Amino acid sequence: MERLQDKCAKENKFVEAELCKQRIEYFKNLEKEKLLENLKERHRKAVRFFFYKIDQLDIEKKEELDKFNEKQDEEYFKLRDKFEAMETSIREKQLKEYDAKKLEIENEISNSVAKPSCEAIQLNAILENLIKMKEFTQAHDVQIQLTNVVKNDHEKLKLENEKRIPMELEKISNKHEIELNAFKLKMKSSFDEYKKNRALSYEK
Repeated sequence: MERLQDKCAKENKFVEAELCKQRIEYFKNLEKEKLLENLKERHRKAVRFFFYKIDQLDIEKKEELDKFNEKQDEEYFKLRDKFEAMETSIREKQLKEYDAKKLEIENEISNSVAKPSCEAIQLNAILENLIKMKEFTQAHDVQIQLTNVVKNDHEKLKLENEKRIPMELEKISNKHEIELNAFKLKMKSSFDEYKKNRALSYEK
């Protein structure tokens, strides 16, 4: 994917390169989350091992503690799975939205036609008047000027459209980033609430 990103960048396909970049970041985030979960799992095992080694706990207290940990772990896994599914859904939705927006803009651009500039309108009026007056030599000169002006108008539109694509896609990327940040805050709040309730339940 990084090779494809570099290739797109070298070929000035910056929209495709940005898309590759986002996908690379997406998979890197998944990998980081997997490593974090492995660390959490090792931590949970260490905690359980520690409690199992406490000789002062009688069998009844130990069984009660095991049931408590099992129930709390089950709630944690449910919460984790819920947010993992939500994040996957959000990222997939954002990727589809990004691709759809890109296609929409490209279709609009391919169907766009440059509006006649004031200069083109004036030259066209002069040309029509010269034709009526049968001033064909002058009409020919004006026609050449008009052709050049129309060509310049098309070039200006082309340049504007080329600038528009990355600007529009940057807007939607910023929107997606805001959405993900809001989601992560919501997820953190839910996990903090879970930790608080687990601690309170344990003290009981």
